[in-house]
Amino acid sequence: MVRFFRVIAGAVIEFISWFALVTLFGIAAGLAWPALAEANRAFNATQTADFDQQMLIARLGLAAAASIVAAWIAGLTVRDNRIAPIVGGLALLALFVPVHLGIWDKFPLWYHVTFLTSLPVLAFIGGRLAPSA
Repeated sequence: MVRFFRVIAGAVIEFISWFALVTLFGIAAGLAWPALAEANRAFNATQTADFDQQMLIARLGLAAAASIVAAWIAGLTVRDNRIAPIVGGLALLALFVPVHLGIWDKFPLWYHVTFLTSLPVLAFIGGRLAPSA
């Protein structure tokens, strides 16, 4: 029963960490690349995607880094580097599938597939980086 609560706590920690990290990484990227910041603001305001391919790759890179680090934090915090990070990655996937279905026509197929498949895969990798109990 304790393991169940550790898995849930780890998934919640990963979920919250992912959003915090994506926000921080996004701010840093926007400061370094003003055109990316402007494209993000425009998309958030109008749902019009004006990203070039480099911007899309950068967005995927930010999300990938956040996925790995958030899963590592979760695994490290609850000392479960297998199940908790995967559950967190699957929770993120469950959240983002409907979001991406809603914006399916705004981005290329490779972007959606890469982002969605990376969530559980990179959660697994990030979790494995944390030492287990």
